[in-house]
Amino acid sequence: MPFSRVKEPSAAFFLRQGIPERRLAWAAVSIIIFLGFFVFRPLVLADEPEKGLKGFNEKTVRHEKALQALEKGKAFLDDGECDLARKAFVNALELDKELIEARYCLGLVEIKAGNPRLALEHFIGIYKKKPDWKNLCLKIADTHLRLGECDQAKSWLARHLKRNSSTEETRRLDQEIKKCLAKGEKRGE
Repeated sequence: MPFSRVKEPSAAFFLRQGIPERRLAWAAVSIIIFLGFFVFRPLVLADEPEKGLKGFNEKTVRHEKALQALEKGKAFLDDGECDLARKAFVNALELDKELIEARYCLGLVEIKAGNPRLALEHFIGIYKKKPDWKNLCLKIADTHLRLGECDQAKSWLARHLKRNSSTEETRRLDQEIKKCLAKGEKRGE
């Protein structure tokens, strides 16, 4: 019989097979619960990840998203995509204002984009919150030097050298500061 309709099994069929109705009801309920929990629940949670997750508070979720945006921004910065990197770092700071590394990277973006004054504002903002962060004084000295502010650069390099030993980078920066100061003296004469 081609194209014959196959009858779907009824409850009576299962009863004749020795499967009680109660088991059928439990099986149906189990399937509904499974579908609701593992299929439909993730679809609802995808819209609002901060709500309804047991064990995770909103601050933790926002911090994790900020770290993802930070990593994305670093990748853009490495590729020379200053605008995309800036957007990613701003997004990270909007998600977590205490993420100092995002603000530092935003300063690096501004240097790369040719805005050393704006970069300096970011670095000084970090210094006010956490003065001993990485080589921040050295970066501030370098930024002042880019702006032609030789005395400020010298002062910040001295702050850096109080806490850290001299390196090839600090010696290079010191030489550049000396050249900058010498140019300033020649102009003043």
